[in-house]
Amino acid sequence: MSIKVKFTLTLVIPLALLALGTSFFAFFNVSDAMSEQLIGNSNNSIRLSVDIAKSMYSNLLELKVSSALQVHDTLSLYEKIINNLGTNGDGLLDMVGKLPIPVGLTIWALGENFSPRIINGAMPAEHNPYFRLDNRGRPVREEMLRLATNGETAAAMVGFTGGEGRQRSYFGKHFYLPDLQVILGLWVDIEPLEAHQRENLANAIKSLQDLFRSLKIGQSGFLFITDANGKLVVGPDSPETSQIMFGPNQLTSRPLFEDIVSASRLDQQRRVVLQGKDASRQAFIYADFIPSLKWYVGGVTFIDEINRPGQRLAISLVAAVLAVTLVLGVAAFFLVGRVTSPLGKLTRYARQLPSMDFIREDRDPLPIRELAAGGGSDEVGELSRAFLFMDQALRERVRELLASTSLRERLAGELDAAAKIQSGFLPKPLSKEETRGRFALSGFLVPAREVGGDIFDYFLLDEDRICLVIGDVAGKGVPAALFMNVAMVSVRSAAMQAKGPEEVMTQVNHHLAQSNPNDMFITLFIAFLDLASGEITYANGGHNPPLVRSPDGGLAELDQLSGPVVGAFDGVEFVRYQAKLTAGDVILLYTDGVSEAMNAKGELFGEDRLRYAFASSRAVGPAEYIEEIRETVERHVAGAEASDDFTVLCLAYGV
Repeated sequence: MSIKVKFTLTLVIPLALLALGTSFFAFFNVSDAMSEQLIGNSNNSIRLSVDIAKSMYSNLLELKVSSALQVHDTLSLYEKIINNLGTNGDGLLDMVGKLPIPVGLTIWALGENFSPRIINGAMPAEHNPYFRLDNRGRPVREEMLRLATNGETAAAMVGFTGGEGRQRSYFGKHFYLPDLQVILGLWVDIEPLEAHQRENLANAIKSLQDLFRSLKIGQSGFLFITDANGKLVVGPDSPETSQIMFGPNQLTSRPLFEDIVSASRLDQQRRVVLQGKDASRQAFIYADFIPSLKWYVGGVTFIDEINRPGQRLAISLVAAVLAVTLVLGVAAFFLVGRVTSPLGKLTRYARQLPSMDFIREDRDPLPIRELAAGGGSDEVGELSRAFLFMDQALRERVRELLASTSLRERLAGELDAAAKIQSGFLPKPLSKEETRGRFALSGFLVPAREVGGDIFDYFLLDEDRICLVIGDVAGKGVPAALFMNVAMVSVRSAAMQAKGPEEVMTQVNHHLAQSNPNDMFITLFIAFLDLASGEITYANGGHNPPLVRSPDGGLAELDQLSGPVVGAFDGVEFVRYQAKLTAGDVILLYTDGVSEAMNAKGELFGEDRLRYAFASSRAVGPAEYIEEIRETVERHVAGAEASDDFTVLCLAYGV
């Protein structure tokens, strides 16, 4: 088999397999995805319809409540009018009988034995409500008299059948006139209100009908609403609709409406699969129930319309992949013929590659014609052996290069990880809820190398005390950083239980001295500040004394030493010292990387320059103090390489 045929088959076969895989993917995934999207659109239409129907019901309910409130206000108004007539006895009844009243209102006055003394209004006498039961099954005359005489709310709803067979309803409110031993009833005909409600409902249903006709679900799908008895309220009026909505479901052998009711009451699955008399076509019905209206809202989506777009897309995708495969196969067949002719020369040239210096750019490779002739049955075989020979020669060099590169990358990665770990030990800024305007605090640390031996920390011991810590390990780099991290963990652990900073320092010293094979040590300053009183207790283990700046610019030092450096000698007991801060005082903690910062001439920044910079600063907060000091040190250093870690912690008290 020639190289041309081999290469062409190598290209065409994977593409053919890709086309086959794409076809399966398209039919089973793309089609399903598009089907799910169409089903989701149907669900969204249902949800929209339910929301619109609920909104319609809410509007109708508001109108009904508004009408009821109008009736209540009318009855209350006439009750006030009667109570304010200012007349007693029969004169009052005469005035009540002559009162002008609106249409639909009737005033009844009942005397002894519930005989009507006055009927002022259009309510027919044969509709006498006092010989009936109200809609709650109570005898109207006895119950209304009892409630009215007891001063309770006496109200009743009574229904009548009119001359046209239509139900009419009256709402009555009563109150008792003890001087006349008369009960007055104010009755309102609410039939106009109910007629208005029926008209509003009809208009709302018509609006829903128009909306549902405008919403399309596929080509033939539709939305519908039925009442609790399965009667179609809103929906397309077509033979297909009747067949679907009122016919049996061939898949469940039950009436479709029963399946819709069952599905609409489920929380997760609201879908009914329907197969009508035409067994070749099935549909999904997504249904939901609106309890307030006792309506079932649903949408019909035909399965063949859901699947058709995805199937068309799948067929188009498969056809496109097959066409590309065919074109690439033909192109590869002709292109390979042009590629194989120089393979022999390239193979012979490749055998000389291991002897060439790939680093030198001025190398002079031998001409291809001078390359040693190679053997093999075809060009690919010769080229393979040549690259194998080349690989053996290059591998050693590449291995050495990778080893050295890997070592540098590993060291760089470890240093980067160590720097991140060390930065993670730095405290997070305190929130406004923690500071509560009692103090402001800021810290700054720049290691001389990737990692360093300086660190600062601060944390609240309780609501009224804060712990301030700053330290400097004797040494640089990773060992100093590890030693410092162990020390700070010990400080945090001991501070939450110790009574004072000297106890914390004593415990930390004992812990470090017990396991210190390299005889490392740390200068450490720990202070407890009472935020309520301003009293500060501290312990200093060989560290630079912090500076305290008063509001007028005066400086003081917390210069008492509690003991030697920490971690060098076990069994050392450190001493506690104390001072007091007043509102506006600013305390500055620093390491010798600040005072011993050196310029190119070897001159140190010095304690005096630091005191002057701190005392003359016009900063208004800890962060600004630190920034001014950092800029002053940078001007002194003037670009010289840092000789030590630069660490500052500043707290302003009472601000």
